[in-house]
Amino acid sequence: MDVRVTGIHMDVGDSVVEYVEQKLADLAKYPVNIVDVHVSLHKDQHRTVAEIGTAGQGLRLRAQGSNDDAYTAFDAALAKLESQLSKYKGRMQKYSRRTKDNLEKLNEVAAFRMTQQLVNEESLEDTPEDMFAEFMPKVEHKDVRNISVMTVDDAVMQMDLLHVNFFMFVNAQTGGLNLVYREEEGDTIGWIEVDQLATEAKTA
Repeated sequence: MDVRVTGIHMDVGDSVVEYVEQKLADLAKYPVNIVDVHVSLHKDQHRTVAEIGTAGQGLRLRAQGSNDDAYTAFDAALAKLESQLSKYKGRMQKYSRRTKDNLEKLNEVAAFRMTQQLVNEESLEDTPEDMFAEFMPKVEHKDVRNISVMTVDDAVMQMDLLHVNFFMFVNAQTGGLNLVYREEEGDTIGWIEVDQLATEAKTA
């Protein structure tokens, strides 16, 4: 497991790094092959905030905690991460088995890549009247990542683990681009399937 510990506008000493690595070694008891862990620490007024991001077996997890110092802030984030792992233990085992058993079929599904861009809203005022004219709003941040192939229930689990309101994925059964999201109230999950309409050339 590759562990990276970084401080954002703050120094992270060797003792903190060693503490983090020792604590993260306990994640081996969970039935998920976590291959990469990134721990970031930063100050928020008088408190330290720790964020843990993990990747492995197509599942990504994220947890955040805060406290008076780097050690206790990391402990708070780790406790939330382990709570997520415990909650989804059975579902992750099922996901792992299905992925392993169907790896050959999954590799046959067309690959998609997603580019997420944060755009400066003020730059949208300069959009030309011609919708096909070349124009690019001012991009503040750009993130490119592959879109995972999974089932709907796996996508919902991933959405919950990442603490996001929606999650885009490639449907393992249809090979199409899908999106799940959680409604603001209740336990309802929204599921959107994207289909490209066939178009016929018009002749005069």
